[in-house]
Amino acid sequence: MSSAAFKTMTLEMRGAVAVLGLNRVDKRNAINDVLIHEIHDFFAAPPKDAKVVVLHGHGPHFSAGLDLAEHRDRDPF
Repeated sequence: MSSAAFKTMTLEMRGAVAVLGLNRVDKRNAINDVLIHEIHDFFAAPPKDAKVVVLHGHGPHFSAGLDLAEHRDRDPF
């Protein structure tokens, strides 16, 4: 799995360490549906040679949390 496979994350393998970066800098790495699915897909089938995963946020913020702008109009039920 490469970074090209992601829209909202980056992946860099450093030996047995998978460095996974949240990459929605313009939104302070806020979590949206695409990011949730990409994180899920990564951990469902991580690279075979990865022994450790380091998760970080690109830019000055790790994550602002849930992207409320994308959830504003959703029916809570």
